[in-house]
Amino acid sequence: MESKCDTMLVIGNGFDLSLGLKTSYGDFMKWLEDNRELSTNNLYKYLKFKLKENIKQGKRWIDIENELKKYSLSFFDVSNINMYIGIDVDNKNRCNLLRKEYKEICSKLCFYLSSLVGSPYIDKRGLEKLMEHIPYNQAYSKMQNKSYENPVWVLNFNYTSCIEHFRDSLNIQEVHHIHGALRDKENIVFGVEDGCELNQEHSFLYKSHNRVLNVNHLNERFEDAKHILFYGYSLGQTDHSYFEDFFREQSTKGCERKKFDFFYYGEAAYDDLFWQLRTLTNNRMAQFRQFNDVNFIKVL
Repeated sequence: MESKCDTMLVIGNGFDLSLGLKTSYGDFMKWLEDNRELSTNNLYKYLKFKLKENIKQGKRWIDIENELKKYSLSFFDVSNINMYIGIDVDNKNRCNLLRKEYKEICSKLCFYLSSLVGSPYIDKRGLEKLMEHIPYNQAYSKMQNKSYENPVWVLNFNYTSCIEHFRDSLNIQEVHHIHGALRDKENIVFGVEDGCELNQEHSFLYKSHNRVLNVNHLNERFEDAKHILFYGYSLGQTDHSYFEDFFREQSTKGCERKKFDFFYYGEAAYDDLFWQLRTLTNNRMAQFRQFNDVNFIKVL
């Protein structure tokens, strides 16, 4: 660990989206379809099927990580899987096939994101030129105008490194890629949470299975921080294992009082954020707000 930082900034995909980048899983799926990529990949066929179902219900997005869990759990139910993709091979070969197709999707995701940002690990000039043409919208400006007198430690859940462009303006000391970065290619951390009970043959789908996962000293970082900001990150279920001990501690009488800023976009996002926090605090949201300085900041 380097020197302690009183301020922690946790960013998720909403950060990249606020910069105008099409980094959502829905955008990725559309790119795959438009470019006829992975047309023979059965996992992709399943995800495409589920996305179309969501669109019929008025939702133009898909939570690929949750769908990956559902796909794995129903994988040995041949009638269920065939309904989506029509594969007909034995269980052992299907497991080998899933690993291959899972890695293909990871690799394509890295390629797609790199094409958007001109990864600094590939072409730093490309990223800098991109940023020159992205206007600071109201959402980002609101965060940028916060006062950062002390060095900031960034916990980055994105594979991109767009936050690096703002290292000086936000007084960033270190950026910690918990799920890997574009330089890691298909070894990015992409999968399901430890609490999900999968078949042993699918253990490679667990995030904790991936050697790239970087959770070193994460608990200590949360304990040291006095001010924690969450921007563009919804504390989704597949990441709960990183936070649940910390949030339960912070909703217990006698905990060290901390300041929390949660940025959100729209009422639906606020509802989801509240629900995730309620779960993480073991249904003690009132106590969490009582024992800490908690702020919910609408970005638009």
